[in-house]
Amino acid sequence: MSVQREPVRAAIYIYSMHPLAFQRIRNLILENGISYQAVRSITLEEVAPEPAVDPSILLIDTRSVSKWAECALRWQASGGRTLLLVMPQHWKQSDNLRILFLGISGVVPITDHIEEDLPCAIDSIDRGGLWVDSAALYVYAKKKMGPATWRPQSAIMGLTSREEEIAIWVANGFSNKEIAGTLEISERTVKFHVSNILQKYHAQNRRHLIAMIVSDIQTPSGPGARKQAGLRDEENVESKPEPDGGKAAFRTN
Repeated sequence: MSVQREPVRAAIYIYSMHPLAFQRIRNLILENGISYQAVRSITLEEVAPEPAVDPSILLIDTRSVSKWAECALRWQASGGRTLLLVMPQHWKQSDNLRILFLGISGVVPITDHIEEDLPCAIDSIDRGGLWVDSAALYVYAKKKMGPATWRPQSAIMGLTSREEEIAIWVANGFSNKEIAGTLEISERTVKFHVSNILQKYHAQNRRHLIAMIVSDIQTPSGPGARKQAGLRDEENVESKPEPDGGKAAFRTN
């Protein structure tokens, strides 16, 4: 009988010039209860390691590291992924989109919610996802994706042609109501298809779905090997309704 193995967890490296900040970050990760390969500090000289054999995530404390973009690019050149810790008052919403195009996987604001957000962000990135606000994900997906690049991956997830069409609209930031008006079908029918898409992708919500599709474009082998990436959003998974019984005015493709 085959035994299903747990996926190899990443090694977590923390780059901070403040010893107390490093210790606080490390404790937040260890308190999450997930056994990562390592959780340790890293020096500037180590930020450009040899190509990584195992997955690795670099956390950069931008409060104490001024050249964080350079460090992130050096780390990513070795095959690692990067997560930024930022002060909200020094961070604009447009910066979230900028870091995605730099190849950085996410950003966690240093707020009262960091105890909850940081472990979730690391878990998401470790599983191949992204961690930024929904608005940045929508714009990033819109610029990076298109039906031709994503459709081969959607086939792996077993989406129907209608689900593919609706998933593309969802990933470009359209609401159920907007999709219904565009495709000339009922909002109830759109909700039914969106629920199926979320289920087939094992996505927790719309933001999670977009992150997985974007990740598919960056890493073509992605979706079949992933389950849940742990992204959170204010919009919960929609309960699966019944279809309209054929009353919707479906357009022919």
